[in-house]
Amino acid sequence: MAALAVLVLAGACTDTLPAGTTVVAAPVAVEKAPAPPVPAPPAADLSTLPVVDPLHVVPGLPGTDGLPQRPNDDPALGRWQTAVSAFWPVARSMALGIAALALPLAGLHQLVGGKGFTVGAMTMMFLGNPLAGIATTGAWLPAGLGTFGQLLPPGATGALVRSAAYFGGAGGLVPALTLAAWVVVGAVLNALGIRRAATVGDAAAV
Repeated sequence: MAALAVLVLAGACTDTLPAGTTVVAAPVAVEKAPAPPVPAPPAADLSTLPVVDPLHVVPGLPGTDGLPQRPNDDPALGRWQTAVSAFWPVARSMALGIAALALPLAGLHQLVGGKGFTVGAMTMMFLGNPLAGIATTGAWLPAGLGTFGQLLPPGATGALVRSAAYFGGAGGLVPALTLAAWVVVGAVLNALGIRRAATVGDAAAV
């Protein structure tokens, strides 16, 4: 049926062409019009943009840290909170965290020796770091594990730095007290280790 239909159509086309007509398949040249030029963008008027003044608070204008401007407690760093004005609180938080981690490890080494330091360092590395919740906060960790992680120096340091950097110190009291407790524990361990070493030295001298 398909072949019959093709023959009928071919015959109909042949009947409509004059005798002696030759059909030639040849490419057709079409002249393409050039694309219109792109107009140049107008010059930006920078005078209409708001100017960030580090000495004056502009309500609603974000600071360099992406947060809305808020009054700063330190007038020497300007009157609005920025990433620069949070530098010293963050630095102090990190220093306290380093002390809370280093002093207990040094105290264990002083009191027990290399084995004590190894146990303490492995505890902080394999328990403190995974349970610190620095990227997601301890609330996103399983119940109980997140709370335990916040009691260790890595977790408390992360919470305190986050509080100082983004929330103006809000919620940083508990982490700060936790780190201070670890510093006290480290100082006590160091004192006991030094006293023990002095006692052993005196006994050996006798």
